[in-house]
Amino acid sequence: MITENYFEDLHFTECNIGEFSFSDKDLYVNIDSGLYIFGEHPLKGIIQPSDSCIAIFKNVIYSHRILALYSEDRKGFTGEKIVDKNIAQPSEGQNYKRFSIEGVSKNPPAWLTWDIDAASFMLETISS
Repeated sequence: MITENYFEDLHFTECNIGEFSFSDKDLYVNIDSGLYIFGEHPLKGIIQPSDSCIAIFKNVIYSHRILALYSEDRKGFTGEKIVDKNIAQPSEGQNYKRFSIEGVSKNPPAWLTWDIDAASFMLETISS
């Protein structure tokens, strides 16, 4: 099941963020667990924090990731890595919005803060 919009009803802070990939100008981010859903979101009660899902950002023009790299024992940090990526030029007449997610990145092991400028957002459930 895929829902569009309702980004403001999602709480990413407890997320375990898995692999991600770009397909043309769309970004797919695997949320392995930890997503909390509030408000009027249609998937509230359907997706539990222990469930996996996919955050889909459509028509991305810019991505900015800050990774605070965990130490081997995960009790501290060893440094920071910033990854900026211009994906595409904005299309004339298209509105874009900044979406921000955060959580624990699995690879590399890090605290991740991610800003994504995209035209829209969708959330897809993963059948188990």
